[in-house]
Amino acid sequence: MNCTSCGYTLTDGDRFCRRCGAPLPGTNSAPATNRNLLVPGECPACHRPAMVNRVFANIKCRYCAKISSPSVYIDTLAKSQAAAKTGFPSHFATAATNANELASQRAAKEAAERAARQQAELAAKQAAEEQAAWYAQQAAEEAARQQAAWSAQQAAEEARRQAAFAAQQAAEEEARRQAAFAAQQAESAARKAAEEETRRQEELAAKQQAELAAKQAAEQAAKLAAEQAEQAAQKAAELAAEQAAKQAVEQPGTQDAETAADQTENQDAEQIIEIPAQETLVFSGITVGSEIKFGMKEDQPITWKVLDAVNGAALIFSTDSVHTMAYHLPGGNITWKDSEIRKWLNNEFTEEYFSPDEQSRILISNVNNEDNPNYHTPGGEPTSDKVFLLSINDVNSFIPDKEARALGYTWWLRSPGSNQNNVAIVDSYGNVNMSGNIASNSFGKYGIRPAMWISVR
Repeated sequence: MNCTSCGYTLTDGDRFCRRCGAPLPGTNSAPATNRNLLVPGECPACHRPAMVNRVFANIKCRYCAKISSPSVYIDTLAKSQAAAKTGFPSHFATAATNANELASQRAAKEAAERAARQQAELAAKQAAEEQAAWYAQQAAEEAARQQAAWSAQQAAEEARRQAAFAAQQAAEEEARRQAAFAAQQAESAARKAAEEETRRQEELAAKQQAELAAKQAAEQAAKLAAEQAEQAAQKAAELAAEQAAKQAVEQPGTQDAETAADQTENQDAEQIIEIPAQETLVFSGITVGSEIKFGMKEDQPITWKVLDAVNGAALIFSTDSVHTMAYHLPGGNITWKDSEIRKWLNNEFTEEYFSPDEQSRILISNVNNEDNPNYHTPGGEPTSDKVFLLSINDVNSFIPDKEARALGYTWWLRSPGSNQNNVAIVDSYGNVNMSGNIASNSFGKYGIRPAMWISVR
């Protein structure tokens, strides 16, 4: 730190300039009179100029550390000035010149030190700024890493949550699928059990109906045979009596006519009893190709054509449509076994169109459901039915004449068509359409011509 008055370099702890006595900035430590006591002097040892205070006892040179009294400093300076005026070269002039050079060097040194300090301060400032920038960069990078780590953690947490949700959805879907499959299996098992029970009930009912029909047929046959035997016996007796009377008239002397008639009647009766009773058909004159009346539709008898007859049973086929409806209105893959038209024929149709006695004559038939002969579409499992529709093979076998099949409208067969959704038909011109039409077709509602086996005894 330098004095603001004379530029003298001060030391730590000084409260006033040692050269000029001026107080340091902000202090009033030196008395005002000290300034008047300062006089120029010169060190007697190194001959460097210095301001000395005459009140001090001794003064230490700040250059060579020589201690001298103020009077010595003043005397030495006076001698140097006198020598300089006379131009006499002496060591005083040299000392003054050296002092000036030293002062210049000191000033240059101080300027260099100030420049170095400024440079150091600038470098320190730049270093601080660079350090601050580095710390800021490190902080930014750390913040970015923390943000990235947090984002990654959030993304991982979200991924885990999504995975857990997807797993839960998959588990629920699998559970629903398993439940649906189990329900379907249970429904299938229940349907099979119901079908088995229905089949068993149908077999039992058929057996009972067959037994009842056989019993009724036997009773009717016995009754008819008895009536015919009585009529035959009566006619034989009358004929025998007439012949005996005639013989009695022609041949007198023989036994009387009454006795001969009685003998002839007894012989004929014995002969009739020996003739075995024959089973009698309820429908008289039934033959293949003939027509019979069986059942009622709207108070009108239904006409049937006999397609086959064997062992007291006849296969009959309606000559006209008894109803119109879709084969299977829900549509989809269907066979004769599961069709709505089969259910209608074997339930509502038999119950509403036939009397109890007529229902007892309808026999249960084992129906073989053949595959489509052209497209090989599966016909399904065999069924046991009272009433059924003809198949493609049945129509070609029993009704080969196209004209006989043509009724002016389309009617259903039970055989499958070109695929499991279609059913074979006979068109209005009598052609057998093996490709068929869709089972759920309700446009026009194709006709139904049922067929059945009945007991004719």
